[in-house]
Amino acid sequence: MTERRELYRGQDIVVIERPIPDSDCLVITFTPLNSTGERKSGYGEALFEKHGVSAIHFIGLSNHWWQTPEMAEAIAVVMSLGLRQRFRHITTYGASMGGHGAMLFAGPLEANQALAFSPQFANGGRNAVWTRHWPVLTELYRYEDTHPTRARITVVYDPAYPFDRRHLEAFRAVTPVETVRTTFSKHATAPALAEMKALSGFVVDYVKGGGDVGRMNALFRARRRDSVICWKGVAQLLSTRARKGAFHQRAVEKGMAVVLDRFARGETVDPAHYVVPLLRPYARALVRRGEAARALEIAQACLAATPASPGVNRLTAKLLGDAGRHDEALEVLKAAFQGGLRTQAIALAAAGAALDAGRRPVAKTYLDAAFAMRRHDPEALARFALAFSDKLTPQTLQRVMELAETAGPDVRAVAQAKRRLRDKRPAAAPNETVPPAPAEVAPPATAPGKRSLLSGGFGFAFGRRG
Repeated sequence: MTERRELYRGQDIVVIERPIPDSDCLVITFTPLNSTGERKSGYGEALFEKHGVSAIHFIGLSNHWWQTPEMAEAIAVVMSLGLRQRFRHITTYGASMGGHGAMLFAGPLEANQALAFSPQFANGGRNAVWTRHWPVLTELYRYEDTHPTRARITVVYDPAYPFDRRHLEAFRAVTPVETVRTTFSKHATAPALAEMKALSGFVVDYVKGGGDVGRMNALFRARRRDSVICWKGVAQLLSTRARKGAFHQRAVEKGMAVVLDRFARGETVDPAHYVVPLLRPYARALVRRGEAARALEIAQACLAATPASPGVNRLTAKLLGDAGRHDEALEVLKAAFQGGLRTQAIALAAAGAALDAGRRPVAKTYLDAAFAMRRHDPEALARFALAFSDKLTPQTLQRVMELAETAGPDVRAVAQAKRRLRDKRPAAAPNETVPPAPAEVAPPATAPGKRSLLSGGFGFAFGRRG
């Protein structure tokens, strides 16, 4: 373990140095957007220590896109270390918001290289589009003013993804840029290369003065057929068309073939890359073809491989419920909730499964738990209201919809649920009342049943991959 020294600490950023003895290369990293709480380690910190590369890590304490006055102070501290005299190569490096920082401050940090994955050109969308859920901050630093004049600039992006492509074009209008084109990866350019086991080798080689861009482009093209992330991107691209048709379904099937092949080899797949874009439409297609049992078998296989995925748990429970196996559906959701997936969507799904199973006291327990949560999921609440309006009292139904409207007044699913329920009068269960939600609700005391999983092999017939 090398020395880890704090160079600067402010309210917005922390700067950490990880020097490696006898290293003549330095990488200066910037962290990406953070939605999970305080980040304590630098971007790629373990990777660079493992490969003997000295590093300075800019760690964002909030999602400020590096538009904070503290950057000037922090850069002054870093430059006082005499970096150009100590290192042969200085590379700025980051992804997304971190890539924006790597591009923006390569000049002030006197870097001779900048490597950015899916970077944004400018805060607020100047010269390129900007998504509404990101803040628009006062621009203290502009790439037009800070860009290096002689540095090597490399951007990894998906040319088929308009958002990142427009940012790349804006960079190119200011400085020459060489590119690695990870087509169909969308914004997940670094995860796509990591999935292909090509990320760390390329990055380490790059910061040491190498990084063959042509070779990396060829490697990506050769391996993308075995990429879950790329099949996800293809499926999502085709799903935006008015008529999805056979091409979309084929992409979904190819992607699921890769997913299940990974599971068969004991490998893992991030549920974020396959549940919504691949598994759900594939299961729906099987059900439409009269192959609901096969859809359930695949969902259970995915649940065995990724038991912590809320989406896989809910899909498996739904398929069990559609097959009339309501008690088994409830056991899947109870196990998920008691195992740590304490989301409102899981609690509502468990309440619904209990209602279908005729176990109203259990349904009440989970519904109380859902009501007591601090953060509300408007889509999950709206779906629950629509699906179970005939099994809820008018008071309970009203409460569900009030929570949905408060949490997401502009959410489409909430508006649709309001329209469909407007003239519908649900039947109330005799003498049922809705108790006030407690401050904290414990999960049911009964032990969860054994989760229904496949005992061996996958045995799924897919078209030939490639």
